[in-house]
Amino acid sequence: MQATTSVPPATTATPSAGPPPVHWLHWGRPLALTTLACFIAGRVALALAIAPGFAAPVALGAGIGLACVLVYGRRMLFGVGIGALLAHSGLVPMHGQAAVVTLWAPLLAAAASALQAFVGAVLVHRFVSRPLTLPLPRDVAMFLLACLASSVVAPTLSAAFLLASSRLPAAQHGFTWLTWWVADLAGLLIATPIALTLIGRPNAEWAPRRMS
Repeated sequence: MQATTSVPPATTATPSAGPPPVHWLHWGRPLALTTLACFIAGRVALALAIAPGFAAPVALGAGIGLACVLVYGRRMLFGVGIGALLAHSGLVPMHGQAAVVTLWAPLLAAAASALQAFVGAVLVHRFVSRPLTLPLPRDVAMFLLACLASSVVAPTLSAAFLLASSRLPAAQHGFTWLTWWVADLAGLLIATPIALTLIGRPNAEWAPRRMS
């Protein structure tokens, strides 16, 4: 008797599935909240601005924006920029400037805010240990230095534009830059840690710090 071998039925190979797509809610919701938070903080800062009405004593939006970029990634830079754009869009008509200045002033403020958040995030990611929980004195020191270094970006760009567009007298340039820098630095040092206690990861490390 001839032996027979059973052949298993052929199976159709299925292509291996790639990584699951990132649902828009994973970044859409944080992006919307980042935009809203930066807009509100920007409007509050402008309401507290020191004459001639450009630099506020503290800019909490700078710290909120940095925290959002650190936690949710570089997509949040769009939220930082859009929030700053909306916040500054109502400032220019108050000064009755020409159309070209009216167009570019809010755009430059938005770009400067987003660039400052980008520089701060790059420096923190480069010199501070991950995950970002600031457990060691060295990490705290590096975080402070990153805030110090990045805080000059927006004041320098914004004050230079105001001076070049004749919206800011040359005699007030230094005072405006200094006030703007102190405000952004204070916002980074104050608002970033507070925001991280609300959205920082891992949550188990940041949440217990909320009260303190």
